[in-house]
This record gives sequence, C-alpha cells and structure tokens, in this order.
Amino acid sequence: MKPIFIVLIVVGSILILLLGHLFAIYFIFLRFYKRFTLEAIDKDFDKNPKYADQKEKVYAAKKEILNKEHIEIDIISPDNLRLHGYYYDLKRKKAVIFFHGAHSDPFIIFGTQALSFLEHGYNVLIVDLRAHNKSEGKYLSYGKHETIDIKCWIKYAKEELKLEEVVAYGTSMGGTALSLSSPELDPTFVKKMVVDCSFTSMRNLINHLINTQHIPSFLFLGGLEFLAKHIVKAGFDDFYTPDYLKRNQIPTLFVQGTLDSVASKDFLIDNYNDCASDKELLLVEGAEHTMAFVVGGEEAFKSLYNFLEKRV
Repeated sequence: MKPIFIVLIVVGSILILLLGHLFAIYFIFLRFYKRFTLEAIDKDFDKNPKYADQKEKVYAAKKEILNKEHIEIDIISPDNLRLHGYYYDLKRKKAVIFFHGAHSDPFIIFGTQALSFLEHGYNVLIVDLRAHNKSEGKYLSYGKHETIDIKCWIKYAKEELKLEEVVAYGTSMGGTALSLSSPELDPTFVKKMVVDCSFTSMRNLINHLINTQHIPSFLFLGGLEFLAKHIVKAGFDDFYTPDYLKRNQIPTLFVQGTLDSVASKDFLIDNYNDCASDKELLLVEGAEHTMAFVVGGEEAFKSLYNFLEKRV
C-alpha cells in the first residue's frame, strides 16, 4: 500500500473518531440541559429501578393531588418567559411554594408533600420551572437562571395572591436555586425554607455523577462546559451555594436521604455548615434522591412540622 493511502486512512480514522467524540459531547449536553417532555420524564422515572419501591405511593399521590380543585396560573418572568403554576387555594393567608428538580415531574416529586400541607391548612403553589412542562424555555441551567423564576413566583405570591407568609420548598435543582436566591428573599414574608437534596455547584455535581459512574471526565468535561457556557450561559463555576447561604436569614431545614445517588452527602454538609440562619437537619434512612418524605412517612413529616411551627 502506498504511503499516501496509509496517511489518508490514518487521517480519516482520526477525523471519524473526532467527529464521534464531538457528537457524544453534544448528546451529553442535550441530555443534561435540554428540556424533556413530561412523558419522557415520567418514563425515565418509571423505568428507574431505584424508585421501584416508591412508585405505587407517588403515583397514588400524584393522582389525588391532580384531582383536587385548583387553578392554573401563568406569569411572565423578567426575561420574558411564560411560567406556569398550579394553585390550591384554601383561602388561608399562608402557603407553601414548591420548586422541583431538573427533568422531574413536580407532581411525582411533590404529590405526597402537597397533600400533607393541604391537610395542615396551607395553600399550595406548585410551579413548573423554566424549560419544564407548561413553562417556556429551551434549556435548564441547574440553578443559575431558575433563581429568576423563584423570585418571580414569590413576588407574585405576595402581590397578586395577597399571601401574608410562605414556606419555600426546593428539591434538587430547585433547592439549589432556592439557596442561591436566599440572600435576596424577604424573611418577613418567606418565613421558612426547606432545601431537599440540593447540590453546591454544577462542577461538583458533574464530578460526583461522573465518579459514581466511573467515567473518565477528561474525555468530555471541557466540551460540555464550553457548550453550557455558550448556549445556556451557565458555567460550571458560576455559583457555589454555601457562599450564598452564608448570607441567608431565613430558617432552613436541610433534608436528604441516606441512599441519595445524585446529591452527595458532602453537598449537604457544606450547605448546612455554611448556612448562617437558624437551621436543622433531617436525614431519612433508606431514601433515594427526592424521596425523603415518601420513605420517611409520618416520622419525617413530624420533624418537618416541628421545624415549621418553631418560633425563632
């Protein structure tokens, strides 16, 4: 074989590998950041064996909460996205506002908690964060831009729903965004926060997920960060939640399951230790990511309401 043909074969092989590598990075980027349909989200949950023991409970709670009387609300964010929410109005002056995680169905994640809060006399507002379900947006940002949604909904609750106080409850990405928002929230209105299985930064989350899957990060981490910065406008180091929680004035309950395979216990420790406000910690034995109150049941809810009713 002539040398020129050998060179062409080698160069062609390298180009094919390079293109394949770039395609893989872009596929991973879309898997992390692009919005999913609600059907795809529910399908992912349904086939995940880690949630097998909780499915019956969460599906029953989702069906029950969806069948309760509620109204649907649309608001416009400061960056001109239509955001959607579901409001359960008991005609009380207090409410809990739920902020869900990345690529999750809020009625699966919060159905159990929402039913409990209604029983305890709270109005309930469940929102679709940007790039989820009925809210607009092409990409999620794992906390950075979701802070806009959180502050917008809390403002709406005070000015339009005429509530006198709220509990802000965020899970996973929602808990991270809530932590980032905390220094700007009014503690005379947002009386308590629940931060459930959140993380500290996108870099820490990515590294943790990579390490648990034993994937060599150098193969795609740089390319993934480049796409996140330039398409989503959210770099891996754009935030570190403990820096924000150091300025938090709102009493906060930190929640996590001991079997959480997404949010590292190190995230919980760093967030809890650096939080400047009054704080408590609830660890639920045997609970996976976002499932603390489904698994913890009555005992977990007892700890939650003891915290919410405590005067500080």
